[in-house]
Amino acid sequence: SICTPIAQLVRCLTGHDDTMFDGLAMTRVKTVGGSVQSIHDQQAFKAYSLQFALMTREYDSSITLYEELKDSSQGGLETSSIIYSHGRAFPFCLVCLWGYRTTRKRRYKVEATKFKSTLEHLIHAGSICVGHKLQLLDVELMVTVTRRHKLDVYECIRLYDQSISAAVKAGYLQDGALACCLCAEFCIRSMTTTTKSGRIRGGSTASGEKKDFLSVTASTKMKKSYELFQDWGADGAARCLRRRYPTYFDVFDDDELGGSTTTTKNNSYTSSSTMTSHRGRTRYRESITERHKTLLLN
Repeated sequence: SICTPIAQLVRCLTGHDDTMFDGLAMTRVKTVGGSVQSIHDQQAFKAYSLQFALMTREYDSSITLYEELKDSSQGGLETSSIIYSHGRAFPFCLVCLWGYRTTRKRRYKVEATKFKSTLEHLIHAGSICVGHKLQLLDVELMVTVTRRHKLDVYECIRLYDQSISAAVKAGYLQDGALACCLCAEFCIRSMTTTTKSGRIRGGSTASGEKKDFLSVTASTKMKKSYELFQDWGADGAARCLRRRYPTYFDVFDDDELGGSTTTTKNNSYTSSSTMTSHRGRTRYRESITERHKTLLLN
């Protein structure tokens, strides 16, 4: 049955099985998935595992799973429905964008555009739950295909903030957490393209003020992603994020919550949590924990 392997993933995301977050999470996932017998169930489990890999920031594993799903989709309609499902267009598009960013293979860009078009068709058909996903894909596509030295980092972060706010207001905390993490990773990439002389590939100069802004923003977004994962009930994913990017959590205390205001000479905006107060957030997290316990007991 596919239920047991998926239950293992849920236990991992909720923090009840922390052994999967030891740097070899996807190896563990493949071992658990080996008990699935049905071909269709195997493909469904790989699709769930791909989304799990996105949340744990294991991009290489997510690309591998995507390629396996794509190869299996050539076998017939039963398996092709897995990869071309409307509900999976969002994670598959993110995986394709990462593939294009790291390999510059044009097919990843074409496939990402195709999945993005699927979400656009859903919006035109009247769907109201994918608008924030499309906002995030728009900015991810922009920062992926545009040359780094031509990007306005302040505008990109503003667009990320819009998608984060839309996701949280719509109640999709997991998408808000993912958007925060993607924004933080964009800031990190923007800093790592600078050389010791302060030059960015392409010829423009990165000032120390801009580097400080990117560093503070990356830390703020990582912390907010951590909080949103916790609010969603995915304590395991939150801990995994903290382990993967420890440097950007060092500036915060363990008990620190809420947003912060980041200001620079040429740009000023407020990055504050759109969630409720600490008391309301705590009550929400406790109710999520109780529901997880009930599901695991049943």
